[in-house]
Amino acid sequence: MEWFFTSLFWLGVLMLAIGIIFLITPAWALSTSNKLNRWVSTKTLFDALDKPRYQERWMYRHHFISGIIIVLTACYVFYVFLIAIGMDAMVVKLTAFADSEFNKWLYEQVFYIFLGANLIALVLGFIILIRPSLLKAIEEKSNRWFGTNEKLARLDRSIPTDLYLGNPRLFGLAVVLGGIYIIISSALMLF
Repeated sequence: MEWFFTSLFWLGVLMLAIGIIFLITPAWALSTSNKLNRWVSTKTLFDALDKPRYQERWMYRHHFISGIIIVLTACYVFYVFLIAIGMDAMVVKLTAFADSEFNKWLYEQVFYIFLGANLIALVLGFIILIRPSLLKAIEEKSNRWFGTNEKLARLDRSIPTDLYLGNPRLFGLAVVLGGIYIIISSALMLF
């Protein structure tokens, strides 16, 4: 938290300096602002992330290999947790990390949920190994793609400069007051 409030303090100092520059020399501040004002679009960066990637064809074509890998992994996890280490010993090891009774209970429940999920993975691995088409109905219901273009479009708009072009001294005053507020409130939290 100290790092956070120290960062806020220095942000307030920077805002104070920028506000004073806008108050004293608004023409120079506006010309410097126009030189520095470059817009970088995020659309090209996020287009690659926003493409759907479907793995079903590979899974169906190589269902035997996929099923064996899933089944062997699930069997290995069961072997380690239930036989090699032992279920009671594993619960004791997990609850040793807890600092309260609630956390002990929570770690133990997470372990049992993990074993249940591993059992589901074992069953799904056998289904994929033997007959993957049984999962088509579940796959069609659960396979959805949510694009981020609409949500990220807000980030891809330029910030309007009309805010301070009309009256740079008023803008500078608002920035100075905001900087002073941040400096005082973060200094109070630091000391």
